[in-house]
Amino acid sequence: MYNQKVLEIFKNPSNVGGLQGSNGSAKLEGDNGAEVVKLYILADDNEVITNARFKTMGNVMTIVASSVVTELVIGKSVKNAQNITRQDVLEVLGDVETKDYKYIDLVLEDLTLTCEEFFKRKAKEEEKARLEAEKLALLEKDKK
Repeated sequence: MYNQKVLEIFKNPSNVGGLQGSNGSAKLEGDNGAEVVKLYILADDNEVITNARFKTMGNVMTIVASSVVTELVIGKSVKNAQNITRQDVLEVLGDVETKDYKYIDLVLEDLTLTCEEFFKRKAKEEEKARLEAEKLALLEKDKK
């Protein structure tokens, strides 16, 4: 079944719930629709993740993997968070049956989507700021 570490995390997962003000989030369903993962990240101006949370519906391993992944990403850059692997999760959890790997992989796929969403939002905000600066420059030029 599950080892003691997995059961401990399942009984008391970290970072459960939504994250108001998150600047990256994504929702992903497993193949059979029984697992749904939604991760949230909050990164600072240096793109370092300062908070991460999750909402997950699914089996024990999906919930546990979501908790572990949110712990692993805090303090990492968004770019480096995308490099977290199944092996990183397994190092925290210890021995896990190979049939449960797909649930870890689902959470990691959602992490990738969450990080991609962060970069899309950031690019959109930067473009908006650039356009606003151009608009202000033109208004200043017209005043002269």
